[in-house]
Amino acid sequence: MEIKRWTAMLLCIILCTGSIPCNAVTKKTSGTDGNGNTWVYDVKTKTLTFSGDKGIEDFIMDGHIPEPGWYVWNTKAEQIIINDGITEIGIGAFDGFINVKTVTMADSVTHIKSGAFIFCRNLTSVKLSAKVKCIEGDAFYACEKLEHLTLPDTLKTLGTLGACLKLKEVIIPDSVSKTNKNLFYECKSLTKIKLPRNMKEIKQYDFANCKNLKTLEIPEAVTTVSMSAFSGTKLKKITLPKNVTTIKKGMPYGGKGKVFAVNYNWDLPTKDLRLIEIKSKKVKSIAKGSFSGLSSKVVVKVPKSRKKKYTKMLRESGLEKKVKIKTL
Repeated sequence: MEIKRWTAMLLCIILCTGSIPCNAVTKKTSGTDGNGNTWVYDVKTKTLTFSGDKGIEDFIMDGHIPEPGWYVWNTKAEQIIINDGITEIGIGAFDGFINVKTVTMADSVTHIKSGAFIFCRNLTSVKLSAKVKCIEGDAFYACEKLEHLTLPDTLKTLGTLGACLKLKEVIIPDSVSKTNKNLFYECKSLTKIKLPRNMKEIKQYDFANCKNLKTLEIPEAVTTVSMSAFSGTKLKKITLPKNVTTIKKGMPYGGKGKVFAVNYNWDLPTKDLRLIEIKSKKVKSIAKGSFSGLSSKVVVKVPKSRKKKYTKMLRESGLEKKVKIKTL
């Protein structure tokens, strides 16, 4: 009798469990992050909304740390709203939200951390906080459909906007004093860039592979330039301003590739380039290979009073003899 009773109970459990279909498990539509902020997902409008008075918690997608509750909607959400009170958007907070189209954030947000919206491939519209001070690291990297991004005058730090393939025009306010390398790498639709007046350095691959970029004005305050910043563009002329003291190559992997030509690491020929002007009389160093891969159609112009010195420096850096050096 005891065996029969346990058998009956087991059968009952199996039948009851089996009667619940797998797809009946519902996803949570609300919750709290690690900092006490609340989030709500509206299934009908596909909108994820955050409310609170702290920063949205950090999340690094490494396969070990459990995903935060709102991540169950990363392939469904189409709108993200950050309500007034939220102070910052954490590392990787919306990493890979592949179908998000719009992001709206209140002016209480002052800090957007690295990877916050990375790989949001369908993101087309971002209303930034008017008081944001820092856009860190690769916060908007590979937002492939983002065409416009209005940066406020409060901004001081700007991370890379690389691989934003549809981005056409960016005006960086003069308030920005710090930028990441690869600033606009592979922004293939970019035609206009205004750089901040007090910018000090043009970094590695800042404009590389911006295939539609035809003109660029480098601020007078710039003292250091990595020539790889210009590889793969449509620039006809590159002008290094009067305060430049250091010219770098700016290439990774041991710097073995050619800056302005097809090579084994990068396929970034700069076919339209015809003139490089070095207006500075203060250049102290030119890294080896900085002008590698230039065609014989390119002319390098230097100040008349520095022609002998700069010619020696340029040739020692590896500038080929087929490239002529003339005076300004």
